[in-house]
Amino acid sequence: MLAAAAGTVITKTRGENSWRGMEIIIRHAPEDTGLPVWIYTQYAHFDAMPAVEVGERVKMGQKLGPTGNSGQGKTPGVQSSKRRPAIHFAIWYSTRPQYVIVSNQLKVIPVDGWWMDPNALYRGKLPFDTAALKALPEAEKKVPIPVMLEDGTTVPAGSKVVWPYACEKR
Repeated sequence: MLAAAAGTVITKTRGENSWRGMEIIIRHAPEDTGLPVWIYTQYAHFDAMPAVEVGERVKMGQKLGPTGNSGQGKTPGVQSSKRRPAIHFAIWYSTRPQYVIVSNQLKVIPVDGWWMDPNALYRGKLPFDTAALKALPEAEKKVPIPVMLEDGTTVPAGSKVVWPYACEKR
């Protein structure tokens, strides 16, 4: 998994009692993404604990760790054996940089925060919520997803955000 944008790691959890398993959350300032809001990206189900540390600044496209299958299944305390290795990638946004960590629930809550449709991150402009994106005219719904190739090249060049997986050029 790759960092979708430059930012600062704000949580890193083993998640033994979580469906999400090993996860990290990165906070991205407006200058990191080019958006007029603070973004929080969550990456979960790592196969191994990421080497990055809380407080560490990461670069866009920096390798965070291998995708995996960590996290509980439906039976408490038992890892899912049916879920394929995958990423759990979630995004929140806020106009304010402050956040709260609810440690007993392993949650980060951005102050005045809202869930962001991942397509909105790549679209790069308002609206950010799913319902408003669905209501857009068809011509405005097409969202090219910037990627980082395995050699570190971004497509298109100059992107401030990328898909959280490296891509292979064919």
